[in-house]
Amino acid sequence: MPEIQPRVQMGRPEGGQFSVAEREADALESLDMDADGTFFFPPRLRTPDEVVEFWTQVRVPDVALRRVRTANLLAYEHIVENWPVADWEDEYRGQWLERHPEPDKPGLMAGKNHPRRVWEAELEAERERVIVERREFWAGLRGEIPAGDERTLVRVIGMYRSGRSEDFSEPQMEEIRSIQVETSDGSKTATEFARQYPAFRSINHRPMFLEMQPEDDPAVLGARIQSLEEMDRSISGQVDGVARQIEGLGHFIDTVDRVNNAQSPREVKKIAKDAERRNS
Repeated sequence: MPEIQPRVQMGRPEGGQFSVAEREADALESLDMDADGTFFFPPRLRTPDEVVEFWTQVRVPDVALRRVRTANLLAYEHIVENWPVADWEDEYRGQWLERHPEPDKPGLMAGKNHPRRVWEAELEAERERVIVERREFWAGLRGEIPAGDERTLVRVIGMYRSGRSEDFSEPQMEEIRSIQVETSDGSKTATEFARQYPAFRSINHRPMFLEMQPEDDPAVLGARIQSLEEMDRSISGQVDGVARQIEGLGHFIDTVDRVNNAQSPREVKKIAKDAERRNS
């Protein structure tokens, strides 16, 4: 946005009431770098020092802390259930096949001792062994975050994401990984601390607790509340209508029973008048 300068005389070559100051490219860049930013909308951070400074000082909203606890537990369940199989398919199966080349397929009359049958049985046994081993490994992660560590975890994840979004070099990322953070278990490097948690392990998936959600906007939240209140009134009206219909049906059945049990035409007329008064 152009800077506003003192008013100049009309008719000058600048052609207006305000002149526009020219900015150097580095001045524009520094303005972007020095922008305060917020948790949901961080500024451009071009060096590891800027990344660490911003994420250690920015105010972390409570909603992000609640979300990271939920996200970490859900990620834990997903990892323990799915990643052991993925580890086998993506890594361990190929390693095993390199050590155990696939034999030729057996003929129709081949027995269970055929090299191919033995190979298949060994492959399946290795698959089951690896999956059990990897499930035990991933189960060692922490599904629950100790009280007070949520804020530190969110800050470290923010640092990693900022570094990746700026395509930091490996030495630059190592600067972030090696910073010391205080945790409930004492001082650790950022990596030592964060790798305990599934929310960090699944960082390649979009961490929703770092994204602005519709419910974070008071106007959106107010509109949702109003919509729910209107829905509640509508449902209440429908329930009242059904209740009246049921009550009317009960009266109708009662009237029919009385007519069937009437002893004279006079009594039937009386019943009819009673029903008419009730429905008027």
